[in-house]
Amino acid sequence: MKSFPVQPIFFDLDHTLWDFETNSRETLSELLINFSDLISHSIEIDTFFPVYSQINVKCWELYRKHEITQAELRIRRFEETFGACQIVTGSWLFEFAEQYTLECPKKGALFPGAKETVSSLAEKSPIYIITNGFEEVQRVKLEYSGLQEFITEMISSESAGYRKPDARIFDYALKRSGSSNRQHWYIGDDYETDMLGAQAAGMTPIFFNPQKKVNPEGFREISALSELLSTHPDF
Repeated sequence: MKSFPVQPIFFDLDHTLWDFETNSRETLSELLINFSDLISHSIEIDTFFPVYSQINVKCWELYRKHEITQAELRIRRFEETFGACQIVTGSWLFEFAEQYTLECPKKGALFPGAKETVSSLAEKSPIYIITNGFEEVQRVKLEYSGLQEFITEMISSESAGYRKPDARIFDYALKRSGSSNRQHWYIGDDYETDMLGAQAAGMTPIFFNPQKKVNPEGFREISALSELLSTHPDF
């Protein structure tokens, strides 16, 4: 059994380790081809995906605020995207949304250095995931991406009963880790959901920010996950 002299490290999953944009785009490109006989007119992924990305972010924000349910999110993001693209939908839309939910998590693209960094850190510290994503979906992502073997436990908003940025999901994760210390690394990509949430829980937020998004509070930033190894006390 491994011993862990170093305290646990916590990560977000989507947009931090798992490359949501790449995996989502690939899945949608395939689905637009598979459903082409049912879609009223052809649409290229280069047109469809930017619209979907904006609407998906909006729908997740509504979900985080408890304004829509998981089931509503899954169908609404596609209903609004096709509507914005002037495509009339039918009963096939539900199958499209279901296929997306089933197939996208099986895509294994990770951010550069993600697997190598997590596997190296896992030699010294237990690694935890804190995610707002649907638990059943996130577990598939960990399995198909090859990250599962390095993760001690995944904390989802469903298992915790709270959604980031609510500090209580971070509190729950800390309790699950068995640590009495709060000042552990939490690495995430979203300023409000990840950085402000982790800060409110007394953790040490590290902003994975390769796109150089605004950072008003001046949280520590990294643009590559491998930077974690160069500043880790045991590496």
